Amino acid sequence: MRILVTEKTPGDAHTLGAILATEGHDVDFCHPPGDASWPCAGLTARNRCPLLASKVDVVVDVRIDGGAFTTQEMGAICAMHHGTPLLVAGPVPPGSPLADGALFACRPDSVTAACAGMASASDGRSPADAR
Repeated sequence: MRILVTEKTPGDAHTLGAILATEGHDVDFCHPPGDASWPCAGLTARNRCPLLASKVDVVVDVRIDGGAFTTQEMGAICAMHHGTPLLVAGPVPPGSPLADGALFACRPDSVTAACAGMASASDGRSPADAR
């Protein structure tokens, strides 16, 4: 499964990204590790939006401490506009665009199971079969 990861706070998603990669997923980030200077990877000198570069199966927005939406999460908004499923890992702020646009929300420690369920649903199996 190809997963694009974005995060509310710089650094929150790197451990989760490593875990997903270890489980065999192809993981990319809206912001490369250590580069939180831009709210959008497509506006950097590389000018490469990972969401548009190749098919992404799901965008995971990591929100460890909850709170208000930040510009670091613009990839989540792009996912909704692009029609890519959005999984929010952490508290969804009421009234934010994430509240209406997320296909699924879970605790950050449940993301791998949620992604497995989403992959199973896309290949015709029920998410319960992925457990």
